[in-house]
Amino acid sequence: ETPVQAYQEAEEEVYQETQRDEGAHQEVHREAPETFRQAQKRAYEETQEETQMRKAIRVHTEKEKALQKVARGAAARLNGEREEALKRASKLSSILKRAGGTPP
Repeated sequence: ETPVQAYQEAEEEVYQETQRDEGAHQEVHREAPETFRQAQKRAYEETQEETQMRKAIRVHTEKEKALQKVARGAAARLNGEREEALKRASKLSSILKRAGGTPP
């Protein structure tokens, strides 16, 4: 093998390697936009899921607040009714005592 042939073979190897690198480079450029679009879509979907979860949590919290308000109102009403019943029972008891009977 002569020096010229060795040089030509080396040059051909470099050329082939460059072609492989260029092909890989072009493939990356072809795939990159699609990969970017997929990542964008995934990020959008994840954001939508997070938004839906936050909305569900907010709705649940509002429902819970409303239920607590109703429960407080019911408890206050029952407490008021209990107080009224105790007053009536006390009044009846004193009427019975004055009438000479014994309270239950």
